[in-house]
Amino acid sequence: MINQANKYIDSMAPWALAKDPDKARRLDTVLYQLLEALRFVAVFISPFMPQTAEKIQKQLGVGDGAGQDLTGLQEWGKLNPGGKVQKGESLFPRVEEKIIEEKGKGKMDTAPIISMEEFQKIDLRVAKVLYAEPVKKSDRLLKLRVDIGEERTLVAGIAKYYKPEELVGKTIIIVANLQPTKLMGVESQGMLLATDGTDGVILATFDKEAKIGSKVR
Repeated sequence: MINQANKYIDSMAPWALAKDPDKARRLDTVLYQLLEALRFVAVFISPFMPQTAEKIQKQLGVGDGAGQDLTGLQEWGKLNPGGKVQKGESLFPRVEEKIIEEKGKGKMDTAPIISMEEFQKIDLRVAKVLYAEPVKKSDRLLKLRVDIGEERTLVAGIAKYYKPEELVGKTIIIVANLQPTKLMGVESQGMLLATDGTDGVILATFDKEAKIGSKVR
């Protein structure tokens, strides 16, 4: 019934009728039909939302007669025409999204907002690690050879969290169109995605097998 009432509101557009004095009687009819629908709704929800049902009936001006139980729904139009409705509190207030801040923490720091067009310039690809080895004279860098449909060399600062042999065979995500840069004399042709975990840095990966070289979106 609630869905039917919503459709009735959309089709009758009472806000438009209210702007035309010549349609005042039509507006009265529309509003009466909606209030009568609410009388039915109040009875239907009373077994599991008794307080809300009582508030609806009170606002409709329904007393100890029609509308209090199913026997009052045997006939449409038992709401007293010309009766006064009572203004009350919103029965189902809109839930506003609020940012809940943890004690001792402020709002989350985020990077500057970018447009969808700017984001689409980032080419994220599925890559499989073919082999990995430490970068000479570095205790934090690993050199990875990955397959994204073509082979690439990446340099990543994850040596404290992953052993080279743990990476071989892993399916990861890389930024494929990042300008190459040299780290400790080794050219890195992209960047892998990682984040902070409970025990240090962890790689972004997949929960199912992904096609090598496919775009991440």
